[in-house]
This record gives sequence, structure tokens and C-alpha cells, in this order.
Amino acid sequence: MKRRLIWVFLLVVPLGIVATLPASLFLPNEEGAVEFQQVTGTIWSGQARLKLPQQSPLPVSWRWGGGLTWDWSIASRDLAIEGQWRPSNRDRLENISGEINIQYLDVAQWLVVIWPEGQLILDVSYVEFEPGIALAASGQLLWQKARLAGLVNESLGDLTIDLRPHETLAGHTIADIQSNSRGAVRVSGELSSNSDRYQALIKLQPSAERLDLLPYLLPLGRFSDGAIRIERSGQLGVFE
Repeated sequence: MKRRLIWVFLLVVPLGIVATLPASLFLPNEEGAVEFQQVTGTIWSGQARLKLPQQSPLPVSWRWGGGLTWDWSIASRDLAIEGQWRPSNRDRLENISGEINIQYLDVAQWLVVIWPEGQLILDVSYVEFEPGIALAASGQLLWQKARLAGLVNESLGDLTIDLRPHETLAGHTIADIQSNSRGAVRVSGELSSNSDRYQALIKLQPSAERLDLLPYLLPLGRFSDGAIRIERSGQLGVFE
């Protein structure tokens, strides 16, 4: 009887310790410029505040989803996204879905006097990254009710952004951008990133009925072949 009690003690105590391990032991305080704050709960279910560069902290929560899968979610006024994570590959997020207000991404810094509006709908199979070195992603973003506001107030229709690993440049992901419904301005282009730096070429082409928009779009870039070419590159600053 005493031996049984000893075995029960030896089994239950370690399990109890693991079940109540605080999440703060497993989440780094900082990952480059990304920081986890106010971490509470256990590794099985908990919450924290996720601090990104030049952004207000975001509430993130997680819970064990069974097997070797954890479910996570981030929700605030401007975004609500969720996905899955596996400890076997800590730098990979899977089955990501949700919505993001396009203004949260601060794309307006590219355009100065014009800013985008609308919602991004996420349907991403995976995102895998090595901080500051490599980024691989596959999936699709749908920019619904896309429009320009400010100096130009016009509809862009709906846009599709397809994510795929770069075929020739290792560690980079390509985002192909295309209008898929009629608007006053047609958008097309491509953005490449390795999680540290990005390079983008976006084309804005007014419809034949709205050529009067050209003078307002010209300050954004260079005019070529009937479209405004906006070329930008720089550092994302997430994993500095």
C-alpha cells in the first residue's frame, strides 16, 4: 500500500508541477523589437500583452488545443485574428484567419497625402519566420471595400493579395496584389520581404472614365504606361 502511494506521489506531483507552470517561463520578454508584457496564466491557458514597434500593446491569449497544438488569438479594436502553433516548430504559425483594419498597418506613411481604407480578410495556411533573416508564407488576403481617402476619395473595389515563398530568393515571401473587381483605380503590384526588409512596387491605374484622377495620383510616384508606379523599400523594424 505504501509503495502504491509512493508511485502515485511520484506521478501526480510532476504532472501537477507541469500543469501549473507559469507561462512567463516559456515566453521571452523580448524577441528583437517584439515584447511580451503582463504575462499571466499557465502554458496551457494564459494571456499577455504583445508590444510591436510603434503600436499600442495587443491582447493575446492562448490555450491548449489538444495533442501538440496550441490555439492563439489576438483581438483589439482594429483587428481580430486567430491561428495555431506547435512547439515542434516555434517559429511557425498555422491556419491563420481573421480581419484587420487596413489603417492599422500604417500604409499611409508610404502615400503621405492619401491613405487606404477597408478591411483585410485573412486566410493564411502558414507563416514561418526566422527573426530578421527569413520569412515564408502561403495563403491569401482579401482587401474588401478598398478605397483611397484624403486628397483622393475613390473606390478601389476588392483586392486580392496572394502570399507565396519566393521561387529564387531564399528566405523571402512574395505578396502579389491584384484588383479583382471594378473600381475608379485599378491596383496591381508586388511586395517582397524577408521579415527584416521589404521592397514594393505598386501600380495605380485610373479607369478610362476617371483619368481626371491622374493629377492627384502623380505626387505618389512615377507615371509610366498609363499608371502611377509607387516604389518603396526599407526596414520593417519588427526584429531589430
